[in-house]
Order: sequence, then structure tokens, then C-alpha cells
Amino acid sequence: MRTNALFATTIASVLVLVAACDPPPPDVPVTPVPTTTPQAAGPRVSKVDLDKVGLEEAALDRKADPCDDFYQFACGGWIEKTQIPADRPLAMRSFVAITDRNEIALKGILEEAQKATPSADPVLDKVGAYYGACMDEAQVEKEGLAGIKPLLDLAGKVKDKKTLLSALVELHKHRIWAVFSMAEEQDFKDATKMLAELDQAGLGLPDRDYYFNEDDKSKSIRETYVGHIEKMLGFAGLKEKDAKKAAQDIMALETELARVSKTRVERRDPAGIYNKIDRAGVAKTVKSLDWDAYFKGIGFPDIQEVNVTSVPFLEGVQKPWTPPNPLSGRAIYWHILRAAAHVAQGDRRRELPHAGGDHRAGAALAGSAAWPPRTGRSARPSRSPS
Repeated sequence: MRTNALFATTIASVLVLVAACDPPPPDVPVTPVPTTTPQAAGPRVSKVDLDKVGLEEAALDRKADPCDDFYQFACGGWIEKTQIPADRPLAMRSFVAITDRNEIALKGILEEAQKATPSADPVLDKVGAYYGACMDEAQVEKEGLAGIKPLLDLAGKVKDKKTLLSALVELHKHRIWAVFSMAEEQDFKDATKMLAELDQAGLGLPDRDYYFNEDDKSKSIRETYVGHIEKMLGFAGLKEKDAKKAAQDIMALETELARVSKTRVERRDPAGIYNKIDRAGVAKTVKSLDWDAYFKGIGFPDIQEVNVTSVPFLEGVQKPWTPPNPLSGRAIYWHILRAAAHVAQGDRRRELPHAGGDHRAGAALAGSAAWPPRTGRSARPSRSPS
């Protein structure tokens, strides 16, 4: 046993000595563990001209520091070189070019429709006849007020609720929006449905604030507007004294309408202009109007779902508009003249307001210094539903 133990010990010692005498193993290089994620190669950067990415070199103002005034840097060159057309209140870059192209295309369509009359398409015939009538300046001057006389006669007969209703129905069928407007609108809460929408209307100035702002420019605009109404009524045959009194009365009535109209800020609130009270609610709100007769008269007797952009407006317009107040008939008369203003000629043309294609009043409101070309004025109703 002792011999075996001694032998085992001797062998172990030899093995240890042999291992100690072996040369050390070579160093193995250790690959370091990356501490960050490798970055992918970025896109290749290439130099391109500004026009290739939709920008105009000439529009820039390289003298401006973009860090101080980026708008001047981006648009200064264009502003310096651009002249606002005399018949327009403003100039914009790409949007004006788009409008110009559209009007050229529209003019071509209308002229082709005019040449093709009569054709196999009754709609095309109507378009061509309408445009041709607008462009026939000599005939427009010869006809005078004959084309709108039936409507003016209706305005002159307004003396009670029944005659007021008859006048409103006829005006609204011609898309002349006295008192209120009506149009089809998508239901805000159910996009699969369309409904009727009653909106505030009846103002000759662009916004209700024009009637109340007390700065010098607003006061001047109101004065110009009243003078404009007076002259237009004079062209329609009223004596100077009567036209002056009627213009003041119409301004007073419009001011009352403006008082109950929502502001622009209020009209930006979708929830505020969604008041789906339906036909029954409208009849309850405005009891002075026979709504069954109104909807039947405009050709939509079955309308039931109705949204109202402002219930207080409908409530508030009843008092100033309801006969026997004589102002309602005069105001309707004025609405008709405004609606027909865009085809006027001669002295009447120089008195038209911007909203209807007007010059003198338009210059006061928007700064346009010249009368728009007749082609544009004649095409306006064909590209706008109102």
C-alpha cells in the first residue's frame, strides 16, 4: 500500500514538473465588445438647383438673414418684383397662377358652349346662352333692369308675412340670400348623411364687425357703403331724396342683422355651428314664417333634417324683418340689385361693390383700383354657387 502511494505521488510530481516546463500558450487577440450600435450609412448628399425642388431662386432675398426674418429671406425677392394687378385686391404666388389657369380654362369652356348653342346637350345650351347674355354689353345696357324687374316688383309688394314669404322664396330660388341662406351640408356627426343647413346672411359688407368697429377706416367704409347703396338705388329709379333715406334705412336694418350674427371667431367652432334642430325646431324658433310653404316653394317639400348655424340669429332677425316694417321690402330690393351688379355697364358699373363685382365700394373694401374684365365677371356665377 505504501509502495503504491509513493508511486502515485511520484507520478503526480513528474506531471507537475512537465507542465511547468511547457512553453506558455500564445496570446489570443480579444475582439472588443462594441459599446454603441453601428451607424448605418446615410443617404448620399447631392447638390441640386432650387427649381428642381419647387423653389424659385428669384423669389429669395439673399440679403436678408433667415435667422432674423425668414419670411423676408424666402419671399423678399418676389415681393420686390411683383405688382398687384389693378383689378385685384392682392397677389399671391402659386395660388394666383392656379386661379389664372383655371379662369383661362373656364373661359374656353364657356366660349365653346356659346359657339355650340344649340347643341344636343341642354345643359351646355343653358351655359352657352347665359355666358353669351353676360358678354353682350350692348344688349345689357339696352335691357337695363328688365331682366330683374319681376323680382323687383315682388320686393315692392312686400307688406305682410305672406308677401314677404313669396319674395324670399323667389330670391332664394335665384340664390339671392336675403335674411338667411340655405344649402346642403354633410351632417357633422354622421358623414353618411346630408342635411339642409340654414345660415346667417343678409349683410352687404363682408363681415359683421364692419358695422361696429370704430376705427377711422371702418367708419369710412360704412360711409362709402351707404353712399354706394344710395347711388345704386338712384340708378334703379328712386328719386335722390328717397334713395338717400332708403340707403340709411337699409344700413340700419343690416346693422341689426349684424348685431345678432356670429363673429368670425364664433363661426370657427364646429360645435357652435352645429345645431340640428330639424324642421320642427326651425318652425318653433321662427314662428313668423310659414316653413311648410317655404320648403315647398323652393322645391324641397320633404326636407325634415335641418341644421342651423345660429339659433340666436334666427330668433333675432324676426323683429327687424317682419312686416309691416317697410324696411324689409327695401332691403329685398337692395339684395336684388347687388346680385345683378356684376353684369352692369356704364355709370352703374363704377358703383358696384366688391362682393358682387363692384368697383368703387370694392376699392374701399379691398383696395382694387380697376374694374375686373367682363369675361371674369361673367364667369363668376358659373364657378361659385353663391
